[in-house]
Amino acid sequence: MKTRDRILSAALDLFNEEGEAEITALDIANALEISPGHLYYHFKGKDALIQALFDNFEEEMRVILQGARERLTTLEEHWLFLYIVLEEIYDFRFYYRSLSHMAARYPDLSNRLTYLNSSLRDIVDASLNEFGDEELLPTKSRV
Repeated sequence: MKTRDRILSAALDLFNEEGEAEITALDIANALEISPGHLYYHFKGKDALIQALFDNFEEEMRVILQGARERLTTLEEHWLFLYIVLEEIYDFRFYYRSLSHMAARYPDLSNRLTYLNSSLRDIVDASLNEFGDEELLPTKSRV
């Protein structure tokens, strides 16, 4: 694995475990047993790491959402879609852990996360409506 990828992986693990506010670039370098200078060669600090991780998260979610728009036809596909989305959110859960802090510290990411969540909500709403339209889910009147 390339050093850049190792740094991103370690940063993601630490941010998810401890929270973004608790982790410094030095903590990440220490976890990888590399010098801070080596980390800064790849990323110009913690903010650059946060941005790079979000770029990865956003790209993965866009692929998932695009696939959902094109071919969710069965109940199993809808459930698999929801499972994959929740798994992806769990993998990058530190973004959701303290949204107000993240929004204040990273306003650009806040806008991008809001847009991503809105797109996700639209697809989940459409998916649930399709369940109801096809009577795949029980409603109170049918139970």
